[in-house]
Amino acid sequence: MIKIQLHYGKVKIGTNKYLHLSSEDIRAIQKAHAILTENIQSPPTIEHLSELVLLNTQKLKAGFSYYYHLPIGQFITSTRMS
Repeated sequence: MIKIQLHYGKVKIGTNKYLHLSSEDIRAIQKAHAILTENIQSPPTIEHLSELVLLNTQKLKAGFSYYYHLPIGQFITSTRMS
């Protein structure tokens, strides 16, 4: 049985390297967003967050920026400010 992997986005990292986001990656990124929102006063580190959502840090950072149009650090800062 062949498993077909659907791609939900192509994120450019570096000069000529791309990451493809699967539906599982998007769900992990959404879960990371929820975790950050719930713990905005004391958010986990990116490394710990990546462990919580089972996504490597590079894909988490690039995917979060792609999906939410803000890097994780900026998201935390702007959410705290509002």
